[in-house]
Amino acid sequence: MTLYLRQESFSHAETILFADETGAVRFRAEGRLLRRGGSAVIADAAGEETARIGRSGSFLAPCFEISRKEEKALLSRRFSLFKPEYRLDPPGWTVSGDFFSRSFTVRKGDARLAEIGFKGKAKIVLFTEGEESLILGIALILLSQLKESVRASV
Repeated sequence: MTLYLRQESFSHAETILFADETGAVRFRAEGRLLRRGGSAVIADAAGEETARIGRSGSFLAPCFEISRKEEKALLSRRFSLFKPEYRLDPPGWTVSGDFFSRSFTVRKGDARLAEIGFKGKAKIVLFTEGEESLILGIALILLSQLKESVRASV
């Protein structure tokens, strides 16, 4: 399944829609992750909350918690001078890629779960079912970090 990101507004709470190839909205995210203490909520097309994201930590080393039902995952940025590095907990999950290419791969062990790209039309290609809310949370975090790095360089 391929999902495309559409930003709906730039108000106090940002809204991002995740639509499929036909344009039907499959998920919606609302909130702000750019500031410390920021948060966002991901809901499915029926409006049911599927995940919640919270941000803590500093500008140089932010930490994000993605909560979904009983599970929690942590995505933390490690300090690095030349290329951002991320650690993902639960163990076995990895996020690789970089901001220069604006392309990322999410893996669980050897299995490729998703490709996330922000060049041109922002899209997420999902290769598995059942992990959508966690992968969308990771995509939102990467998008917020990309915006933050652009804002910091201006």
